[in-house]
Amino acid sequence: MKIVVLMSQMIGNHVSSGGDRQAVEVVKRWKESNEITVICPEAASTDIFMELGELWSNPVVWPLPNRGAFLPIPLLYLLRAIQTWWALRREHADTLVLSGDFICNTMPAFLCRRNFLSIAANVYHLNAPPHRRKANRAWASLLSFLAQRFSLWILRRVADRIMLLNIETRDGLIRLGFKESRLSITGGGIDMEAIEKASPSPEVYDLVFVGRINPTKGVMDLVDICRYLLEYRKAPLRVAIIGEDNTKYAAEVKQAFIDMMAEK
Repeated sequence: MKIVVLMSQMIGNHVSSGGDRQAVEVVKRWKESNEITVICPEAASTDIFMELGELWSNPVVWPLPNRGAFLPIPLLYLLRAIQTWWALRREHADTLVLSGDFICNTMPAFLCRRNFLSIAANVYHLNAPPHRRKANRAWASLLSFLAQRFSLWILRRVADRIMLLNIETRDGLIRLGFKESRLSITGGGIDMEAIEKASPSPEVYDLVFVGRINPTKGVMDLVDICRYLLEYRKAPLRVAIIGEDNTKYAAEVKQAFIDMMAEK
């Protein structure tokens, strides 16, 4: 079977988010018995293809900055949508797989849908409305919410299969008009071999956060949790934060801890 996989949403030079990691791990297994084409940002292609090994690939060819003050994420994703469409329009395959429900994946899929016998997509979660979502900027939450709703409108019309992490997301999509027969709960997947090979840390921590260091992941809540715990425990707390920082948010988290300790 010939499969084309879109990973156009990746930010940074590494496989960092949980969705990106899941997509790479799935492709590793597919490539052993299928012909795979991966379309991804040029900046991340080296890291992806180093992990995938021998694999014919088709990375997006026009290099663009990953992000910056002059190129916010919404504009970056629109430009990537054009790039991805340009690469995807030449592809014909049995299946097109979208590794995430981002407009840089869904718009090209909609425009090139006739090139594929079937289309599948991953939806990891439903973005909360702007007034309920934590983020540095209200406009960013609004744009993210609207962009996902537009992507879901596309997927409801073109996707033959939607792969989900949990029941909550499935029920949310059904309320938005998706047919239950097209929704499959696949879970996130865990690399048990990597866990078994890891050496236990000699350090003991009171609190551990594991995940991408981003406002939407709730990492800043650790500051309030520590502030609350220190009201009842006079001994110092040991906190470990483990995750990729592809938005330079870790510096703000560190400063928040410093400010909290200065209050004591």
